[in-house]
Amino acid sequence: MKPVILAIVLASFGSPLFAQTLTEAQITEALSDTKADTFQTVGVNAGPFRVILAGPMVRVNAALREAARALKPFTRADVTDEMIGPFLRVSAWPSKPSYSKYGGWSVTPAATNIVLLPKGSTDLTKAVQPTSKEAFPQEWGNALGAKFEGQGMTADFNLSDVPPGEFDVVIGCECPRPMRGTVKLKDRPKIR
Repeated sequence: MKPVILAIVLASFGSPLFAQTLTEAQITEALSDTKADTFQTVGVNAGPFRVILAGPMVRVNAALREAARALKPFTRADVTDEMIGPFLRVSAWPSKPSYSKYGGWSVTPAATNIVLLPKGSTDLTKAVQPTSKEAFPQEWGNALGAKFEGQGMTADFNLSDVPPGEFDVVIGCECPRPMRGTVKLKDRPKIR
């Protein structure tokens, strides 16, 4: 295979770096850049959920920027094995409740699972299941003292299992049908 064709294939379907933990050079790169626009999470909407995807370089860089905002140092010694692990972390955050004079309060249903599917596929035999998942509570209040509760979810996926090309993040929830959002081809390079 010619180098140009290989580069196009890798750009289209994902990088092979996903099969292993970060190298020291990649960790150094993630620690050397505090600009918020260099290492960004990928965000997509899936119905009433905001979905955030972060690979290992983004996780390391996010920890660096969080320490900088807190005016704390952050060095290679602070980088944990979990940060550099070869997995994609997907977090589904429920939307805050909204009010309609016709239907009253609408609260996002609780997330119960997250899977990855090739774009547009409904074939659950092709679903990439998370290696781990954890529900988290989300609470809201308003000026009148009303309290609302919801449930989001964080799930981890082996980076080598992420579907090639564009793919859907599908959220199972306590609702009539799953919610899905598409990760576009242009956003694939950000998943690192």
